[in-house]
Order: sequence, then structure tokens, then C-alpha cells
Amino acid sequence: MEPIDRNLCTGCFACADVCPKQAIRIVEAENGFRYPQIDPAKCVDCRLCETVCSYRTRFSPDSNLLRAYGLQHKSPEVLRYSSSGGAFTAISDVILRRGGWIVGSVMDGDHRVRHQITDRESERDRMRGSKYVQSDMEGIFRQIRTALSGDRPVLFVGTPCQAAAVKLYFGDCEKLYVADMLCHGVPSERMFRDHLQYLEQKTNKKCGQYYFRSKAFGWVPSSCEGVRFEGDSRISFPYAAQALSRLYYSGASLRPSCHRCQFRSLHRQSDLTLADFWGIEKVAPDKANTVGSSLLLINSQKGEELLRAAADSGAAELFELPVEKILFRIPLKPQREIKESAEFWRLYQEAGYEALIRRFAPPALSQKLRFALKKLVRRNHGLP
Repeated sequence: MEPIDRNLCTGCFACADVCPKQAIRIVEAENGFRYPQIDPAKCVDCRLCETVCSYRTRFSPDSNLLRAYGLQHKSPEVLRYSSSGGAFTAISDVILRRGGWIVGSVMDGDHRVRHQITDRESERDRMRGSKYVQSDMEGIFRQIRTALSGDRPVLFVGTPCQAAAVKLYFGDCEKLYVADMLCHGVPSERMFRDHLQYLEQKTNKKCGQYYFRSKAFGWVPSSCEGVRFEGDSRISFPYAAQALSRLYYSGASLRPSCHRCQFRSLHRQSDLTLADFWGIEKVAPDKANTVGSSLLLINSQKGEELLRAAADSGAAELFELPVEKILFRIPLKPQREIKESAEFWRLYQEAGYEALIRRFAPPALSQKLRFALKKLVRRNHGLP
């Protein structure tokens, strides 16, 4: 295998899972992101790793977007615990009813975000909600392969680069459904760990469950990060918790490959694409609401069939939209890399996370005042 280009590697780790000699291990680099590393003593130069490498593969630029739909789940509880309109729950319920497997990201008790596979509804429910950190995919391809050896369907949900890796690894498999999302990019797991440590130092409390997106302020585009500290029964929204999202939306903390992403286009490698339906009031004002709506892009007949099955179950309201009217929601270019990118990572390595906040995401007084006002007038949606 040729040397890994760390500016292009997406961190899907398909190469490690496909290697028959276990010659590839995953190591953490100085910027906090994880990359494959080849052991030349074990490598037999079979090059299987290169055949499943999504960044070495040039995908067709032609559009395959067939249809677009808006969706809102009919269950108030599902909406409460979903980032938008509950589309993931609606389509995954179809697979579970067919006796299948769901593959998605969860956050474990150590605040580690990883992909896992399950056929249980309770474990599927842990996959709900946005997680603005790169999930660990190591080992998941082997687990999917084992699941596909049976007669049950499998639904994979991940970022566009992860979805492309799964499609490349398994090819056109009839039992495999692949969903991606409209993606801004991914920060590293190490930066998230540093963020939690920073938050604990600022609040003098131990972090329990963490919420990257909450509807406690209503369903709004601006991110609101919350945490349920150990010993507390309610979610808190300290201003210090919002630092991670300020770095995230600046584009500074993203994986280098996010700035060179080939998957931000109309051509999706997935069967269907999930997204928050921001701007729904522009194209379907009668469907606009304050509890959340999902946008779904159908990229294959399999995706269409899966979504139709979800609608036919009666669990969600589904409405079709002209594709040309929702194009404003689809990013067509990679995230811009900030001019101070080299300085950003140098400062992170030398001075740590809090130094990044002071330099690249300083809390402005006006932001603090607006956030305090939001907390005073927030609508409590009953999250535990």
C-alpha cells in the first residue's frame, strides 16, 4: 500500500478491517485524529486495502438525486429525542420490523462516539441525535459482513465519507441499505475529550450525559449544547459548553479531509440522505413547525422503497417536494479551510484546548447576553 495522505484520509478504517494479515493498526496523530499505520513486516502487498479506500477512489460526479421529501414523525416522544423530524427512527423501524440490523453511532459511558450494530430497539434509540465528533468505525465492517451472511437486512447510517466506504467495501448488496447525511465535517475525539475536561474545570462538576443538540430552546438552526452533570436530574446549558460548537462552525477544528471532501455534491453514494429541514418555511410554509422536520434526498430505488415503507406504516407524515426547490440545502463545495489552519493546530499541540478558544473562538459579551436571554425564555420540552 502506498503511504497514507493524512490530508485526504477520512478515517473510515475500512483498510484495517479488510486486511487479511492484520497488518494495519490505527494510531492517533498529533492533531488528535486517527490514521491507519501499516506494519511492513506483516504486509504481503495484496493491496486489498487500496480497493476499499474511498479517498483513493474517484466517484462519478453525475447527479443521482431522484426525489426529495419532507418528513415529520407523528410521535411527540420520538420528536423530543430526535435532532430534527425523526427520519432516522422512521426508516430504522422498517428494518427492525423486518428482523434486520441497524448500524449507527452511539456515545458510550466514557463519552466515546463509535459505530455499533444492533437489532434491538433500545440500542437503536441510543443512535438518535447529532454527534459532532468523528465516530470510531474500527471493526464495524467485519460486523456488517457477518450480519449480511444471514438473511436479514442491514441499515447503515453515517457521514457521507463513511457511507461511501461501506458501499465501496460491500458493493451492490441487495440486503444492505446505506444512508448518509448532509455533513458539515468532523472534529476529533481527542478535542471532544479536551472540551469535556475544560467544561468540568469551568463548572467544577463531573460531566454525565452530553447533548450536542437540544430542543430545550425550540427547534432552531443555532446549536445548543447541554450536559447532565453527575448527580443532577436536569440538563444544564452552561455557556462554557458552547465553545465546541463555536470552533466547529468556524471550520477550524475539522479533519483535514473535510476541506477536500468529494462527497459534498448532488451525487450521493447512499440510498438516501437525511438532513435537518432548515428553511422549510421557504418551500412548504404550511409544514413549518417548532418541533422539527427532516429533509430526505432519495438517491436510489432502494432508498425510495425504504422511505415508502416508513410512510405506509403510518408512523410519519411524508410530503414530496420539487427537487429544484430544495437545492439550497445541499452543500456543493468542501468546507473552507481557515487561513490560520497551521497556527490552529500548532497552538493546540503546544498550548491545549483552552488556548484555542481564547484565540479562535473568544466568547463575545453580546453572545453571552443573547445566550443568557435564551435561557431565561427557553421552552422546556421535558428532556430528563
